[in-house]
Amino acid sequence: MAKYSFDCDMDHDPMHFEVEAEDDDSAVKKLIEELGPHSEEHHPDMKDMSQEDLEKMVREGMHKEEVTAV
Repeated sequence: MAKYSFDCDMDHDPMHFEVEAEDDDSAVKKLIEELGPHSEEHHPDMKDMSQEDLEKMVREGMHKEEVTAV
């Protein structure tokens, strides 16, 4: 399990999104879900973006932090 984060500061104050996921693909899907309301409010033009382009943007901007079991 790892923590994944994505920061958005395009045309507004920075906003931080974070999810936990088993792998990168799952993290991209979860981050896109988390970003949904934010994107609708702050980036309405993104609704025209293809799913492939959206996933690429999130994948390129996300950061991964391994979580170690205690």
